[in-house]
Amino acid sequence: MAYYRLYVRNGSADGGIIAFEEIDAADDHEAMRQATRHQGKFLELWQQARRVASFEPDRSQA
Repeated sequence: MAYYRLYVRNGSADGGIIAFEEIDAADDHEAMRQATRHQGKFLELWQQARRVASFEPDRSQA
């Protein structure tokens, strides 16, 4: 298992962190699948110093 952190960002210019969640996953794909539970938010998924993925809310649904 690998250790990841999912950061919830505020979406503003300063990109402040609102919260984070620790994720244990077998690989990047599993960690990204777990991150989808937080759809609709600005997210960054990290494994140590490596950014794995970033997600933004789907604005077409607004």
